Amino acid sequence: MMDIFMKGLMISSYRVLSSIKYYMLWLSTVSFCLHRMANNLISEGVVKWFGATLVFMFFHLLFEKLAFDDFKSNYLLK
Repeated sequence: MMDIFMKGLMISSYRVLSSIKYYMLWLSTVSFCLHRMANNLISEGVVKWFGATLVFMFFHLLFEKLAFDDFKSNYLLK
């Protein structure tokens, strides 16, 4: 009985960890692309850096929240 419980725990832990890895990879890739895009659109020195950083932070927080909400609804509430 304990062996079955441990196998189930290991499988569910693996699913949760692989989901987190997938979302973090997706989040960092999209955030990097958005940061580069914003960097290319704004042409002044300090304004360019500041605007690109604001865009990067906004989308980073947005995607992080969306990924956590999806993770929470798929794994934590069942």
